[in-house]
Amino acid sequence: MTRSNSLPAPCSAGILPNVTDILVFLATTTFAEGFLKAQGNKLTLGGREYRAIGVNIPHLSHGYLGTWFHWKQIYGTQEKMRQSIVDAVQDAEKHKVAFVRFFASPGYPKDAAELYLKDADEYWRRMDELFALCRKHNLKLIPSLGVLSKWSPPFDTTS
Repeated sequence: MTRSNSLPAPCSAGILPNVTDILVFLATTTFAEGFLKAQGNKLTLGGREYRAIGVNIPHLSHGYLGTWFHWKQIYGTQEKMRQSIVDAVQDAEKHKVAFVRFFASPGYPKDAAELYLKDADEYWRRMDELFALCRKHNLKLIPSLGVLSKWSPPFDTTS
């Protein structure tokens, strides 16, 4: 597969794993100005070399949306879980973290049953809200869309 240099992809430079699973969305004003481009072994943005530090927060969207199945064990309440995600985004801006990679699918079938399968419009409203929060705090997002290899209805929500 040949990747065009105009595609948004730090992945094509070999910086991030799972090239086929990751799409890059820039959650700042630079999104309107252009995409990251691979030029040989370097990344550029707006014609200038681009270097950044990022983190993985696998449950970023699930925590913010209130669908992560570990919320009781780790956070105690869904409100504390959501606030923890907001705090993490604010902390990332404070420490100049440029991007976060996270699972962006509705999650495992049990997670999807919590919101996505009940009210897909509300799911996407909350996802838009999360993207707006990250944009407000100058945080780029790398949503990983490949959590499950066979993610399609019908879902087994009993496990």
